[in-house]
Amino acid sequence: MGRRFYHQQRAQQYLNEKAIIDSWMDKTVSEKQTAYEATVSVTGNKKSNVGQEPGYIIPFGYSQADDIWLKVGLVKEGSNTAPSEESAAPMIGHLRTAVLDAANKFAQTAAPATGAFVTDVARKKIELPRVRLVKPAAAPLANKVTSRITGRKYTYTKKDSVSCPFGQKIGAAAGAAGTTFENATPLLVAALRTLDPDYKIYTSPQGKLPISKV
Repeated sequence: MGRRFYHQQRAQQYLNEKAIIDSWMDKTVSEKQTAYEATVSVTGNKKSNVGQEPGYIIPFGYSQADDIWLKVGLVKEGSNTAPSEESAAPMIGHLRTAVLDAANKFAQTAAPATGAFVTDVARKKIELPRVRLVKPAAAPLANKVTSRITGRKYTYTKKDSVSCPFGQKIGAAAGAAGTTFENATPLLVAALRTLDPDYKIYTSPQGKLPISKV
């Protein structure tokens, strides 16, 4: 009897939660945007205003002698910051410094030499290797935040985040440090730690690339 009553309670709870989610899904884009802005005014956690600059990386799993490149969008400072955005300029600057560093260069803005095999990722579904920086505030907000979707109260810590694609260490000899995702990542992370030890750093590997040099 007790178990049956428990399941009845859970079933009603699921129905109530579904009604709340359905109500959110039924809102217009404008209504959702208004709710988002209201939340931002409480948390202070605006979206990072991030731009893109054309750049080039050498994908992992290919010999640099093959001269194969991916044309990607490298992180850069955004412009015309909206009320719901913040510049995140220090994070963006650090990320660019680490990725484009002359000693350990994991991307470049200069176009490869004529004759290189270049794939523009904007035209293909390619899962790029990425590094993401997250910098949380020192402590959570003093007051709990009300979820704009469920209405529940939760503890919130403000955090900023930016990310950028990266590839092999450009110019490294075959098999040298930086030519695989596994040995390039520690070099990049170490550079970012030097710039700011408080960053939380996440990396995601490269997906399969349907690329062959013809």
